[in-house]
Amino acid sequence: MADATVAAALRGGSFSEPHSTPGGAALDDLFDDPVLRSAMGRAAGMRPLSPCVVQHLVAEVHAAAGPDAAEPALNGLFERRRLGLRRWEWAPYGLYAPVCADPQRAEALVQFLNLAPGRASQARLQLNPLCPEAGRLAQQAAAQGWRVLPRETHLLDLRPGLEALRRGYHATKRNQIAKPVKLDSRIALARTEADLQPYFEVYDRSLQRWGRSGAWPYPRQLFLDLLHSPAARIWTHQVQGRLACAVVMLESRHQALYWQGVSRIDEDQKRAHPMARLMDAVIQDLCARGVPVLNLGASEGLPQVRRFKEEFGARPAAYSTLQWESAAWRWLRGARAWRLRSG
Repeated sequence: MADATVAAALRGGSFSEPHSTPGGAALDDLFDDPVLRSAMGRAAGMRPLSPCVVQHLVAEVHAAAGPDAAEPALNGLFERRRLGLRRWEWAPYGLYAPVCADPQRAEALVQFLNLAPGRASQARLQLNPLCPEAGRLAQQAAAQGWRVLPRETHLLDLRPGLEALRRGYHATKRNQIAKPVKLDSRIALARTEADLQPYFEVYDRSLQRWGRSGAWPYPRQLFLDLLHSPAARIWTHQVQGRLACAVVMLESRHQALYWQGVSRIDEDQKRAHPMARLMDAVIQDLCARGVPVLNLGASEGLPQVRRFKEEFGARPAAYSTLQWESAAWRWLRGARAWRLRSG
């Protein structure tokens, strides 16, 4: 879709981004991008498994799953040691294990789940909601002693194309997007550290509203690092010269994930319907670049957020978080909880 067409679709708003850049479309998994992998691990205080450990694990997975099994994608696997105990996490910060679209790769993941408890004191991963074998994987993980926690996200199938998707928007969203923008409005990608400063300011104010002033769940450096990742896009919407809202999108060839967002919509910005227009612009961009699915993330306990997603046509999708803990890890966790209660 040409830029002029996009701008016209926004009915007077400015949408300055071309659609020629591929983003993470060439990546089978987010963590195949070394920039994102390094940034996420550093921010979480974890390190990727060493190459020799990865090679050892691959060999054991192949030995257990058979010589024809596909090589497991272990790029998203991180570790951290605490009091001599090793913790493994597959894809930190709410991200997912690989899609495992073929049966051989899914079987390799099953065998890895079986091997992990013998090598780590604690392990955690989230099955990908797009994985066709997710149900079977969860059942086998439970049989192997993993704790299976049900989760829910919202998925929007982008394959029907932009016009069909817009017809599926709730009437309120269609009306908001169709109205001409009479305010100064600009949607663009953040590209520099200066572009992120308004993002940080809005996030700080949001944390203050939530009574969590100064308690950033993610280091600021993570966002600066993501500026250089082909798997990440940070979208911003300025209205009346000030940031109204922004979203961080993470992309592989299987899906785009709405990973994080912020908003601070003042009275003089509301008539531009900033969040609705930003979401529509993101959907336009994803459709133009052939990304098949938009994962809008979990919204348990947030009915307004859930309604917002469904007004764009997204539908609930179940997935599971898998956790395993050794007896030593459970004791350590219990002792820490006791100290907090006592203290």
